[in-house]
Amino acid sequence: MTSSSIADALETASHDLDTLIQDIRLDRREARSIEDVEERVQAIAGRMLVTVRGPAAAAHLVQA
Repeated sequence: MTSSSIADALETASHDLDTLIQDIRLDRREARSIEDVEERVQAIAGRMLVTVRGPAAAAHLVQA
């Protein structure tokens, strides 16, 4: 994976995290339960780890 594609993938994950934070701040339905928030955080973190380290790096995360 090139540096540019890694940066693009991490930027997408960053956008997803920003969206999650906004959903929490605005008390949107999809971010009201801790389980929903945790699931989204795990998914974002997993994508970031896979981008940098490969698929095995996120194996310990709960799969969403």
